[in-house]
Amino acid sequence: MDDSEFWMVGEVYNYNINNGRWFDFGDKKVDFFAQEIHSLINFGFKYDAEKDYESLFSSYSRLLHNELKGQGVLNYLSSHDDGHPFDPERNRPMEAATKLLLSPGASQIYYGDELCRPLIVDGAEGDANLRSLMDWSLIGSEDTANANKILEHYQKLGRFRRGHPAVGAGIHQMISKEPYLFSRSYEDASLEDLVLIGLDLEPGLKILKTGSVFKDGSELRDAYSGWTGKVRNGQVSIDSEHGIVLLEKLEKAL
Repeated sequence: MDDSEFWMVGEVYNYNINNGRWFDFGDKKVDFFAQEIHSLINFGFKYDAEKDYESLFSSYSRLLHNELKGQGVLNYLSSHDDGHPFDPERNRPMEAATKLLLSPGASQIYYGDELCRPLIVDGAEGDANLRSLMDWSLIGSEDTANANKILEHYQKLGRFRRGHPAVGAGIHQMISKEPYLFSRSYEDASLEDLVLIGLDLEPGLKILKTGSVFKDGSELRDAYSGWTGKVRNGQVSIDSEHGIVLLEKLEKAL
């Protein structure tokens, strides 16, 4: 083992990011972040994910860059022992993936989230519902086009998140409400990262204002559709079948 700093993620059952630094046991409050723990599992994400995108993203960014500055949270949709997962019937898998992987903070994908593994199983009791068998035949099969579409969505978002620290660690800023566009910016002593993301957009031609995020002449790539082009007159024109864009500078494209 080298001399790299150790990163500690803690589990305090029912800790919620909205608790800030303090967890209330009823008879006392404890700041676990002062106990050499850098990040805590966020048991509140499954409830917060019911909010609209902007309410979710802006509140998490505000907390992580103020009261929890220098600390972190680990978000999840479902887990092995949480009987109240987000969307237990798997009716909103694309939305679930988008919220998990584009929310400020770290993201944990529980096995099968990316393929809609059932969380309600006939004959199962309690946590057994959360630990059903993984159906590997869902991957790549022509008969399971929906599962493959969901998996591809997770993969695209995951690659974009991995390549851009700004997504999870950057400052969130809404650019426009309609269409819904926002930026994430991250900067430290050795790195600057900036992305522009659009959600709930109309399929087809999209003319999106980049504001002050990317200047005229900037060469951009949409990591979701593969589109490449330049900013002209403060906007980009993207023709894709998708309702999401993940814009990055072309020289930083994965």
